[in-house]
Amino acid sequence: MHDPLSTVLGRARVEAAFFSRALGASPWAVETRGATSGIFHVLVRGAAVLEVEGERVELHPGELVVLPTGPAHVLRSLAPCAPTWIGALPRADTDGLPTVCAGEGVPDTEVLCGTLRFGPFGDELLVAHLPRVLHARGPALAAWVGALSTELAARPPGADAVAACLGELLFLLALREWLGAADAPGWLAGLVHPDLGRALARVQADPAADWTVARLARAAGLSRTYFAELFARIVGMPPVAWVIHWRMLIARQLLADPRQTIPAVAEAVGYSSEAAFHRAFHREVGEPPARWRRRTSAAPST
Repeated sequence: MHDPLSTVLGRARVEAAFFSRALGASPWAVETRGATSGIFHVLVRGAAVLEVEGERVELHPGELVVLPTGPAHVLRSLAPCAPTWIGALPRADTDGLPTVCAGEGVPDTEVLCGTLRFGPFGDELLVAHLPRVLHARGPALAAWVGALSTELAARPPGADAVAACLGELLFLLALREWLGAADAPGWLAGLVHPDLGRALARVQADPAADWTVARLARAAGLSRTYFAELFARIVGMPPVAWVIHWRMLIARQLLADPRQTIPAVAEAVGYSSEAAFHRAFHREVGEPPARWRRRTSAAPST
């Protein structure tokens, strides 16, 4: 069966990069000023506390914490102390991995750090719907944390590529764990809902089809009334509004390719009339497709 979450992840284009290590000798505390990308930390040994905007998360070996928007934060030992800005800490890279050393004495804690980059639509598809902190744990996750640690320490041929893949995998496992929680809100939760997910998968597989509430309800195996109520409660918008939102997101991705004509894009997302596509695009995006294409193609890439 078509997997709607995998479709979203493919369009979001998540990439892990820039690994580093932090070694801490208790008591220790490291302050960072944040990043323009996502940030994640995995605890290899010892124990640590993440503090970000009033939130506190305790980390133990094999656990992962993801900060999707890369905010400023403090990573410290269980015993509190005044934090030191990461740029002022001594550095070492004996095995080729940039390493900062905090505290005095023999390190009792090791943290691997990395960044997450998202494609042009990743913020809209994923980051805007995620909590400030994703905290994941469990035996399966711990095994992959161990694999990442081994790759970065031993650095066999291809280690950088393998580490990047493992970093992406850890993020996906954290995302899936969060989505599996009963209180995960928003349209991402709809992707993994046993009933709504079937309807969303059908739309993703054929966005140009004539998707009415009744047809979506049949795809979900629910009554029309119950489906509409459940969809609005979990996803946060009416079903047909979500269909239009998804179509316009695909349209923008297609328009970003200069080889795609506007009539071809309109047809690909279910509009036989170019005028109708223009109206729908303008309502959803706030400007006509041709103007959006000119503006975004002229904008500097990041």
